Order: sequence, then C-alpha cells, then structure tokens
Amino acid sequence: MFKKLYQSTSQSVQGAAIVLAISAILAQVFGLVRDKLLAHLVGPGAMLDVYYSAFRIPDILFNTVATFFSAAILLPFLANYLNKGDEVGGRRFLRDSTISFSILIIIVCTVTYFLFPYLSRGLVIGFSEPMRILYIQIGRILLLSPIILGLSNLIGTITQYYKHFIIWSLAPLFYNIGIICGILFYPRFGLNAIVSGVVFGALLHLSIQLPIIYKHKYLKLVGLGQYRFKEMFSIFKTALPRTISLSLNNLVMLILIATATIMSVGSVSLFTFAYTISLVPLTLIGLTFSVAVFPDLSKIFNQSTTNQVNSEFVEKFKSTARKIFALTTIIAFVFIIFRGPLIDLLLGSGAFTSYHTLRTSWLLFIACFGMVPAGMVQLYLRAFYATGDTRRPFIATFITAISTIIITLFGLFIFNTTNFPVMISNLTGLLVADTYVLVLTFAVAISSIINVFLLRAITRKYLGISGTISKSLIFKTLFVAIASNIIAFGFYKLVISYADGTAMRYGLFIVTLIIDAVIIYALAKKMQLNEVYDYMKAYIAKII
Repeated sequence: MFKKLYQSTSQSVQGAAIVLAISAILAQVFGLVRDKLLAHLVGPGAMLDVYYSAFRIPDILFNTVATFFSAAILLPFLANYLNKGDEVGGRRFLRDSTISFSILIIIVCTVTYFLFPYLSRGLVIGFSEPMRILYIQIGRILLLSPIILGLSNLIGTITQYYKHFIIWSLAPLFYNIGIICGILFYPRFGLNAIVSGVVFGALLHLSIQLPIIYKHKYLKLVGLGQYRFKEMFSIFKTALPRTISLSLNNLVMLILIATATIMSVGSVSLFTFAYTISLVPLTLIGLTFSVAVFPDLSKIFNQSTTNQVNSEFVEKFKSTARKIFALTTIIAFVFIIFRGPLIDLLLGSGAFTSYHTLRTSWLLFIACFGMVPAGMVQLYLRAFYATGDTRRPFIATFITAISTIIITLFGLFIFNTTNFPVMISNLTGLLVADTYVLVLTFAVAISSIINVFLLRAITRKYLGISGTISKSLIFKTLFVAIASNIIAFGFYKLVISYADGTAMRYGLFIVTLIIDAVIIYALAKKMQLNEVYDYMKAYIAKII
C-alpha cells in the first residue's frame, strides 16, 4: 500500500487538482477538527488570543527565509536541469539549496529567540504582563516550526516536479494530526501541550516526504561538484521580490493581529477562526488548481524556443482560471447563505457559545467577498513564477499590503469618530465593542479584490493574456450559485424547526449541503457550466 502511494503520480491538470482537492479536504477536515477542539477546550479568550498571536512571528520567518527555497522558486531551476537530462546537476542544485536554507534559517531563528521579549512590547500591547510572558514562552518554542517546515517545503520541490501530488497534499494532513494530538493534552498541560503538538506536526509534515528523496536518488551526494555561490545568488535574486511579497502579507497580518489585541477579548481568536474558514475554498480550489498547473506552465515556458508565453501556456492558464472562478464563486455563495449553521457545526460547543457563533458568522460573511479574488490571485502569481518573473507580482502585492493598512486605519477612524459602530450593532446584534474587529476582515477582503485587479492588469500587459472570464461564464456561474442556494436554504428553513437537539441540527445541515451539491450538479449540467459539471463528475468518479 505504502509502495503504491509513493509510486502514484498525476499527469493531467484536472486529475492532479482532484487528487489535491480530495487530500486537501481530508487536511481541511482535520484542520476543522483542530479548530473545533481549540474552540471547545480553550474557547475564544485570553489563552487562545495568546496562542494565535504567538504564531505570527514564526509565520513571518517561514514566509521569508523558507520562501527563498520554496517549490515556486526552485521548481523552474530544477526543471531546467532535468529537462536537459542533467540529473547530477539537479541533485547538486537541491544539495546547495538545502545547505543555504539550513544555515540561514538557523541564524535567523536564533537571533529572533533572543529578540522575542523586546518584540512582544510592541506587538501585543493589549496583553497583561502574565499574558505577555506566556506569549514569549510559546513563541520561542514555535520557532522550531519554520526550520522543520522549511526543509519539508524544500523537499516538496522534488515531490511536485515528479507529480507525487498525493504525498505533497497529505503533508498538511499529518501536520494537523500532530497539532490535534497536542490539543488533546491541553486540559493537563496548557498551551505548552498545543505548541508541542505544532512541532510534532511539523516533523510529521517533513517525514512523509522523506521517502521521495530516496526514491529519486537525491541522497546520492558524492561526485556532485562544488557549492555554486553564483547559482544560489541567482535564486536569492529571483526569490527576493516573492519573499518580500509574502513577508508583506504576513507583516500585514501581524499588524492586524496586533490591532485585534487592543479590541474586545476574543477578537484575535474569532478573527483567526473566520479567516481560517474563509481559506477553505482557497485551499480546495484556488491553491490546488494553481499548484497542479504550475509544473506544466514551467515546463511549457522552459521548452519554448522563443522563451516567451505561447498559445499552449495561455490556454492552460485560461482553462484553469475558469475552473477556479466558477467553483470558488459557488462555494462562496454557500458560505454566505449558510454561514450561521456552518460556524455552529465547525466550532459551536463547549467554551464556544452561541454569541461567539454570531460574531464569527459576521466576520465570515465579510470575508466571503474576498474568496474568489484570493483564489484567482494564486493562479496569476504562479503564471509569473513559471516564467521566472517575481518582480511584477511583488509590485501588486506591495500596493495591496499598503492598501490593507490604509483601509484598516480609515475604517477604525470612521468607527471611532462616528455612530457607525452603533448602526452595525443594531444591524448585526453584536455588542458595540465587538463590531470593531469587523474592520479587519473588511480590509482583508477589499485588499484581495485590489490585488486580483492589479495582477489581471499586469498579466494582460506583460504576458498578453486577456479575456479569461467571459460574460457567459459569469452569468451561468451566478445563476447556478444563487438558484441552488435559494432552494437548499428554503429546504433548511422549512425543516430546521423539527430538529430536536444538537446532533439532529448538525445532521440536518449536512443533509442540506448534500442536497445543495446535487442541485449544483444538476444545474451545472443543464446550463452547460462544464467548469463545474466536469469537475464534480470527475470528483465523484475519483471517490467511487
């Protein structure tokens, strides 16, 4: 069984995307179990605010240092060697990359370990002194995660090139399993148990990909030649704009989380919960399709004699973009319509009260408007990365990051100088103090829209790709999304009053989602929305 698992590969983009999506669903299920346990055992409050806040600095380190050596950067270089049949050069390239990453990440994490107390004074202003001390303790433990996950992602370059997408997509699942193991010990050992689970999960993330190195003989390090400084410098030069881009995104999130610490208690936790749930369509659709098509785009560009984007590249991009748009739009409508029952199912129980469900549902409602743009952004970025261009996407990301901060500051200014919080409170049923965190989600959603329009413009100008999403596709997608969810929601409202108890309520909601999926399938077939129908048909065939 395990031998077959490591021998399996996916050749078509849709086939790879479906494999990735199925595995991503499993990873998301475990991720949601993780969040459910956090909500139930810890609950939105001081402890969970500390935990989520402490994650931000290790995340920034991961998305800076590790991004220099991510698959998105290394894969085109590796493909260049292997497409020419130079396997020795490919192995040497991966060896040099591993050495460079290891030295850099260890130095950076060591320095950060000693700087943590000083950084905490500016990043968690709203925390009490005991909370700040705990923040430092668990943040230092979490510094192990960017080291381990960075090595795992570097190995992921090999995994993706040889199209072992099942292995690549199982790694996040094992990561979440490790965290869940830690959460289960929270009642006895507190937050230290959870962060230990994070480190354990990172080790599992790395371990599952190690056999890929052996299978493709990347452990043979003899006779590979000297370390090539010029080539590593070339990688740094190529990766710098992308690294800064991701660092900007994480810096923005760091600022948003820091802002949430001075808001009402639980704002950090609930903002993080809503943001994490809103990323589900991005992971299942936007990211899986983008990752699946990325090796093909890289190979097509590298094999082009003119070193230019050709018609095959354009068609691959457009067909993938249409699928991401249609599928993500429909899922976004499901989240908007059923956000209350969805939050109740995923988080509601134990320390997570009905009022927490209400707060999170409104945060998710706003986040839904950024789902489709966020999914499309992943494809636009990988189209540029496939050509080796990371500078232009950086410009779009930089403008987006600045826009997020400006929108946040402007929103808070409006909330602090007008009666707007009271109006929002009356509309949503939230306490006035709890409406302020909505500004953060609004800023993230609007910035995603700004980002996709910027990337669309530079894609048209520099890659010559335009007319990706037709009016016909937009009309068909909206019709299927609106019609299916109206019918499904009508059914849900009709029978929910008969639901007696939590189990019955959850069961009814799951049945409703299944009915919704059947209606979407039928309408997509009737409307000839092939981007959705073909995907669902292939998905069903893959499962059965």
